[in-house]
Formats: sequence, structure tokens, C-alpha cells
Amino acid sequence: MLDNLYITSKNYIYNQKTGRLFKVSNDVKKVLDEYNCEKKLKEDNPTIYKKILPTLKILNEPNKVHGRKIKSESQVNNLSTLQLVISNECNLSCRYCYACCGTYKRSIGKMDFEVAVAAIDSMFSLYNDIEVITFFGGEPLLQIDLIEKVCEYLSTNYKERYSTIGMMSNLYELTSKAVHVIKKYKINIATSLDGDEFHNGHRITKEGKNSFTQVANNIHCLQKEAGQPLAIEVTMTNLHNDIEWSASDVTDYLAKEFQVNNFTVNAMMSFDKNMNALEYIQDSEDVPVEEALERFLDKGICSMRINDLISIITDKMCGDRLCNAGNGQLSIFPNGDIFPCHIYALDEKQRFRLGNVVKLDEVYFNRKRKEINLFNSKKAYDKCEECAAYNLCTSCMGMELVNDRSMPHDNSYCDRYRKYFNELIELYVDLLEYPAKMDLLKKRLKEMNVLCKSF
Repeated sequence: MLDNLYITSKNYIYNQKTGRLFKVSNDVKKVLDEYNCEKKLKEDNPTIYKKILPTLKILNEPNKVHGRKIKSESQVNNLSTLQLVISNECNLSCRYCYACCGTYKRSIGKMDFEVAVAAIDSMFSLYNDIEVITFFGGEPLLQIDLIEKVCEYLSTNYKERYSTIGMMSNLYELTSKAVHVIKKYKINIATSLDGDEFHNGHRITKEGKNSFTQVANNIHCLQKEAGQPLAIEVTMTNLHNDIEWSASDVTDYLAKEFQVNNFTVNAMMSFDKNMNALEYIQDSEDVPVEEALERFLDKGICSMRINDLISIITDKMCGDRLCNAGNGQLSIFPNGDIFPCHIYALDEKQRFRLGNVVKLDEVYFNRKRKEINLFNSKKAYDKCEECAAYNLCTSCMGMELVNDRSMPHDNSYCDRYRKYFNELIELYVDLLEYPAKMDLLKKRLKEMNVLCKSF
């Protein structure tokens, strides 16, 4: 029973498998601090064990005991994200691009309207509702005419069955028509920028020119006209190390320069002296969790740390799946091929292609979807089943597949993430101990419209 429990620094116990938090007495806390093995507690102190056994049973009760109705997959036939890769052509040649400059190792192609309609119609025939429909690439703004037609088709035919239209764009090219379409259809834009011009040195054009100035000008223009983008994705590289810029320094700069407060910070990437070899520095970190919370409360600067914290508070964690690809998310490529997400398209063996929307075979689609769900299921991996952080952890299994690995990350990754989750749980407890902080957190989330439905 004790294996699943995280004993916080205060009188709270968090069950990492059920996602439930309990406040306990000083006596129970003292016993749990001393023993991390139920068997040893029972053998060494049978009287104490018998005394706290009712509490241990409560701490390990499944969610359904407390009235939480967990809906089955068949009951919730919704898709959280439908990603339309409308072009796998890109106008940039970022040195660290995992997607081979947006091509995903495929021939350059652009989605036509007929394929887009087939994608939309087929997905709405399979799912009741789709929360977010997002344009992706390559660079989607190279297909602004298609974006306009798709948005019009959606608003005409499926207005009540989706919540948001989004787009991931490098914003290197921004025409007046693009601004008009973004405003008219209220498209939520996320873009990529790694800091100032120096730190943006790996985000270059086909001709090798730094993209910073043009992107910065377009961000200012789009903000003035449409209040976008809402988010910026940052990739940390050795350029940041060169002048000792941390993730906090980068996001502070971008927040001040562009009045954007929502950031995703990717792991550090490093190049050799010839700019050829590329590696992830696995132990690099985003903004430290305590600092991330203080910055969010003080300045409204949001990062993935805050999203993870809110997932723990609201019990909206990953659960049985390492990743939602193929279950809550699907990605459709220019020719109509369906993948769990865009990462899976990099697999040269095409093992998890779910078919094609132009002539959808539902039997084949559902069979492949079951295979993907098994691949992404924590129940398929012994080390996940036995892990106390079972309900919290996520992993990109698409990258594992592309790299011909069949298991989630190594033990050092798992150890690092367990430590990270424990830090988030301590922050959760801190918020409970200081209600004013919790109230400020809720206020910030509502201001930003980030997960505010949770409250």
C-alpha cells in the first residue's frame, strides 16, 4: 500500500496512482515518514500497523469509491485534437528541425480542399465532437487560401461540434490576407522563437539568413491587428549557454518584447563545431518548478510547468496512457494519410499509419487504433505498471518508435521525472496551505483563458 504514496513535507499524502491528496494526523505522518515498506511496518510494529490500517485503506481507495464517475472510452467518443498537416513544405531550414525541414522524410506536398473536406467529414463521422482543429506543417501559412476555405467549411457545417481552431506557424511570412483570415475565424496562433537575434541563430531561411527580424516584425504586426500569437515555443541550444541565458531569461525577454505569456520550452540541443552533430542534453531543465509558479503568480508567465501543476490539481493527468496520440489526437497529412500524430509519420516503416481519409476503411482504422493504444499503454510495460508515478508520467512513444526502441525512456529519465512530479506535488500542497496563492493562481488562469474551465 505504501509504494504508491508520496509523503509530502507537510501533513499531506498524495496517492500517485489514484491522483488523490489526503491530509493526515501528525501520528500517521510520523509513521509513514519512518516506514516506506508496508511489510516492514507490519513486522516491526504490528500494533501501530493495525492502528493506522484503516487510514491506509482510505489512502488507497480507488477514485470510484468517492463518487467520481469514470467514463469509458465508448462513452466519451470525442477527439481532443485533429491536426491537419496542410503542407509539408517549409520556408525555413532550422538546424535542429526533427521533421527534416517539415517534410517528415516525404516528398513535398500540399493538401487540396477535397482532401481537407474528406478529413473533416470522416473525423466528424467517427467522433461526436473535436475540441481543437489545428493547422500544422511544414509551414501552414503557405496554404492561406486553403486555410480560409477550410475555416469557412467548418463554420458552415460543424459550427457546434468544435471549440477552437489553432495554428502552429513560424510567422516568417504574414500577408494581409493571412491577418484577415486569422482575425475573421479567431484562429489561435502559436509560433517559435528562441530569444533575441543571437539566440535565434539556428532558425534560418533556406539561404542561411537569421529569421529573427522578419518574424519579430510579423509578431508585432499580428498582435496589433489580431491579438495573436497566444504562445511561443522555445528550443534551448548551445547559443543560450554561450552567454549564460537560462530558460527564465529567454521567456522573460520574449514576454517583455512581444507581450506573450504562454511558453513551451524544449530540451537543450547542442551542435558540434561544424554544426553537424546534434544531440539532446537530457538533463537540461525548463524553468525550475518553484520559480515557474512564482513567475506565473507575479507576472502571468505560463510554461509547461504550470500546465503540469494544473493537471495534478485538477486530476487531468495522462492516466493509463504514456501519450494521447491515436486516442485523443490524430494527424492527417497532405495526401490524406492518417497518423496518431505528426511524429509517427517519421517512421519509415509506416507501422502506425491508420489509413487514408479519401477512402477510409473503418475496420482497418479501428484495428490500427487499438494497436497504437496498446503501444501507448502503460499496462504494456512492467516498469510502468510498477511505478508509483503511474498516473502522472508521459512519454513520446512516437520518438521511441522512430528510433526503433520498444520501451519508454531509460531509468535515469524515470528517476528524473519522479523527482519532478514530487516537486509539483509539494507546490500543490503549498497552495493548499496558502489559500491566497490558490486564489491568485485561479485568477491568473482565468485572465489567460488557460485551463480556466477547470475552475
